[in-house]
Amino acid sequence: GCAQTEMWDVYSFAPPAGWQKNQPGGRLEFMLIQGQKFCQIALMQSGNGTGTARGDFAREWQSVVAKPYSAPMMEPAEAPAVNGWQARFGAAHVSLPLTGKFMTSLMVYTNGGRVGSVLMNSNHEGCTGDFGAFLRGLKLGSGAAVAAPAPVVMSGGSANVTKAVIDGWQW
Repeated sequence: GCAQTEMWDVYSFAPPAGWQKNQPGGRLEFMLIQGQKFCQIALMQSGNGTGTARGDFAREWQSVVAKPYSAPMMEPAEAPAVNGWQARFGAAHVSLPLTGKFMTSLMVYTNGGRVGSVLMNSNHEGCTGDFGAFLRGLKLGSGAAVAAPAPVVMSGGSANVTKAVIDGWQW
C-alpha cells in the first residue's frame, strides 16, 4: 500500500516502508539494515542560504559530506529549477571504520534564501530504487510558519536528472 505522507521542516514525503525512523539533532533519518547491507536517507533541517545554489551546495556538501566522511569537494550536477526550488546533486565513494566503503550522495534544494538537503548513503545498489522513489515523492514548501503556499512537487526535469544520476551510480 501507499505510505502515509508526513511533513517535517520544509519537506513533505512518504517515508520508505519498513525503514527505521530516527531524529538525531538537526535531521530526520530513515535507515534500513539487512545483514551487512544498509540504506540511509536523512532530511537535513533547512536554514538560510548563501545567496546562490552553487554556494548552498558547496556549504552543505562541506558540512554534511566532506567533513564527516573525509570526502573531497566536488562540482555538483545541476537539476532544473522547479517552481522556485533549484536543485544540485553530488555523490562520492567514501569509507568509515564502522561501515566500510559506501556511496554517499547529497541533493541540495535552494529557494528564496532557504536551503534544504537530503543525504543518501548505502553500501549496495539495492537502495537506489528506494532513493529514487523517495526523491520523486518529495515535496518542498516554504518553511514559513504562517500562510505557507502549497508544497512544490519535485517532478519532471529534475526527477529525470535525479533518476539518471542515481541509475548511473558506479558501485
